[in-house]
Amino acid sequence: MVNNTAVEQYKSFYFKRWTQKWAYLQFLQNTFAYSQDIFVQGLEKIDEDNTRATTPRIKVLDLWQMDADLGYNSYILKKRAIKKQRIVEAVNQRTLLPDELVFDFDNQPLKLAELKAFKIIETIKKKKKIFFYGLFYNGHSYHLHIYYRNLLNSRYYSRSEREDIRKKYLASAGSDLQLASERHLIALEFTPHYKYNKPKRLVFGNWYIILETANINTRGGNDGQ
Repeated sequence: MVNNTAVEQYKSFYFKRWTQKWAYLQFLQNTFAYSQDIFVQGLEKIDEDNTRATTPRIKVLDLWQMDADLGYNSYILKKRAIKKQRIVEAVNQRTLLPDELVFDFDNQPLKLAELKAFKIIETIKKKKKIFFYGLFYNGHSYHLHIYYRNLLNSRYYSRSEREDIRKKYLASAGSDLQLASERHLIALEFTPHYKYNKPKRLVFGNWYIILETANINTRGGNDGQ
């Protein structure tokens, strides 16, 4: 059940502090990725045809490891903490979660994309109980995220099998088939898009529950520790 009041509250939310973003990434890795890796990266637009990486493509778990005290002295630990902060601040991309479907409506009029998104939500809700879903707007187009563990069954299916399942859903909606791959980078939620420089904001759905469950203070900030 979607709390419309809560959705309105989170429509204007985006990560204003790197610690909020880090708390979100930790929660995704720890809660939804299980033993699999989420990769993140920062991208920057150079001109209409070119982009460049502002961070390496790195595992969330490797960033987490930077906090570990492995016998390093305080100077090295401080340098590692500064490096981690700089990477997290620049990160604006992530890979798909093992049980996540993402529909891209980039090449479609906004009104048509909105109608398609709601139709997909209603179709899947009739078949299965959706755990989390959110329709996001990045300043240019809509993207629909659906997370439901038993839809792709990462506990039983291999990655290639999950990607085959995704392709069927994506093809039926006329969405980008690249989003079937769990190695494909997508724009990070609640973060400015590297092309459009506008935060990827929640328009509809219950995805805000992730922020609440991760205990992210959307008014002031969060240390993410």
